[in-house]
Amino acid sequence: MSRAMSSVERDNMRFVVFDAPNDSNVQVYLDELKSRNVKCIVRVCEPTYERVTAEKLGIQVYDWPFSDGTCPPQDVIVNFLKLCDEKFSAKDGSAIGIHCIAGLGRAPVLVAIALIESGMVPLEAIEYVRKQRRGAFNTVQLSYLAESYKPMKKKLLNGSGGGGDSGLKKKSSGLLDSIKSVFKKG
Repeated sequence: MSRAMSSVERDNMRFVVFDAPNDSNVQVYLDELKSRNVKCIVRVCEPTYERVTAEKLGIQVYDWPFSDGTCPPQDVIVNFLKLCDEKFSAKDGSAIGIHCIAGLGRAPVLVAIALIESGMVPLEAIEYVRKQRRGAFNTVQLSYLAESYKPMKKKLLNGSGGGGDSGLKKKSSGLLDSIKSVFKKG
């Protein structure tokens, strides 16, 4: 199981990236995720297992799917960053589990975006994630992260930048606090 899951950690941010379990093996995944202090799972692919199985163990599941091989839409990015802010502001060592089908494209892209938003240079974020999750990113995703992705710091500070309610508590600390300090300096 340890090869199926990769931990990506920076400062108080902890992510566990993995491939999609199914109903027949989800309990094995959940046992491992619990041992890694995962408090929530972000599914960026269509569901492959019943969410209630995780929720019975106290692991919240967020469904923010987008097409395989592509880059996330803005609403998914905003929701994911808000979740990161909420979960990592607790500074309790908990982790966010995140998966797509193979755990090599969509899930690592969102982790790289969170690293970029926390101040990491895009190419460093790509290398950092790939060091932990070999084979992460296709060429479209690499180009997006390295050349096209524009950090959303200002949009998040202004409370805009996403479609709809994420279902998350409105809380501004952790990641967003560090973003605010950047803008106060300049």
